[in-house]
Amino acid sequence: MSEYITDEAMIRCDKGQFSTKLVVSSSRMSIGGRPAASDRDCIPMKNVMPFGICNSGTYSYSNKAKGGCEKPCVLDLMDRYYLPDESQILSDAVEIVVPLEASRKKIREIIRFSVEEMTDIQHTVIKDMNYTFSDEISKQYICLWKTTENVYMICQHMSEVQAAITSFCTVSIQNCSYLKENDQDGEIVGRIESLLLKLKELAEERNVIAALPKAKEKHLITMESFGICRCGGILTFETSG
Repeated sequence: MSEYITDEAMIRCDKGQFSTKLVVSSSRMSIGGRPAASDRDCIPMKNVMPFGICNSGTYSYSNKAKGGCEKPCVLDLMDRYYLPDESQILSDAVEIVVPLEASRKKIREIIRFSVEEMTDIQHTVIKDMNYTFSDEISKQYICLWKTTENVYMICQHMSEVQAAITSFCTVSIQNCSYLKENDQDGEIVGRIESLLLKLKELAEERNVIAALPKAKEKHLITMESFGICRCGGILTFETSG
């Protein structure tokens, strides 16, 4: 297995004047005490510094090419390194873990409370079950309970979770209206109003998770990995770091 690339690895361009050090700026994984590089650590002037004067015969083909006799390196790089180790996956999901875990717990707490409360209210008012509502509530409850088992499950089923929350809230509100029909009991009305507020909170959690950034997967790179510059250069690693 080829060595993995880490921070301060020496990187060269075959059309450049000299080598530079790779800067790994956002890794959350270390190898040998150094931040591990991913196939996305190729941002010009952040991860990769200029290689001096460019001697590529296709320098002028780049949209970033400078005019004049000298041809300074302009780092017109592709957005990734090629031949990464695809078996080693890094994810920036850590950025959303904390808010997503908070939403996950709240979603499960609210749907469990809502089902238990609606069931208890129905028994209290001695009202026939509306099977159209109850069957749909059960269906969406099961879906949400499975897809919010952990943060990973939510990430994998984000669209399904959002759709299930919408359906659960809609049919639960309809069921609350049904339970409240012709019932003037102040305590029951108060419990239903409280339940509706909980369902409003659930709908807000749907908006919270919808607004979170999507987690992107990255892969570790090795001494065999390489980058491409649109000026015509090939970037390779001289040392692993």
